[in-house]
Amino acid sequence: MRYTKYYFALGVVAAVGTSTFALTALASKPMPATPKDAENGLQARPAELRAAALKNVRRFRGRDELRLDYQATSSNPYRDDASLIETYVDDEGNEYWVDRATDALVQMGPAAGADTPAYAARPEDRLPVAALRTLALQYAEAARPGFAERLSTLHPLEDNRERRIYFFRWDDFSAPVGESELPPFLQVAIRADGRLASFTDTLR
Repeated sequence: MRYTKYYFALGVVAAVGTSTFALTALASKPMPATPKDAENGLQARPAELRAAALKNVRRFRGRDELRLDYQATSSNPYRDDASLIETYVDDEGNEYWVDRATDALVQMGPAAGADTPAYAARPEDRLPVAALRTLALQYAEAARPGFAERLSTLHPLEDNRERRIYFFRWDDFSAPVGESELPPFLQVAIRADGRLASFTDTLR
């Protein structure tokens, strides 16, 4: 399926070191890997209004103590309206995009310029695909509560890169899309040992 190969080709590169944001943004329209307030004139919300965004990211990662630093506010590359996203980085080299209106996580992956060395799981640490799929669903539910109830309306796709990184994706074909467009989707990329590699959610 053309959507499968197109997006997974982007996700593969993103998950092994290049910024996932710089690549997946190409699926909709160009956007800087790490947007800057100074470039678009958008102002940050007061810290107290960003608390829910931080809470949602930490819930997704399962780490209440995760350090998150605000970086910028920019337009959402997955929307054609005035939607905005906020960019945060943690102390592990990961970058997060959060929808400013809903505080929902849109994307997570290696930050632009982050030093992400090649990684291969030891044979004894590898998990069965079924276990990786379960982890992917858990991450999806953590980022989007109620996701399991929506599964029956989505089209599942799975792929992997050399059995090192596994991609679990669910497309929403409920509305027509253009010839060169991707449908709304949620994708989780997980390494063979169960470590999270990247996440993207463009579902409405």
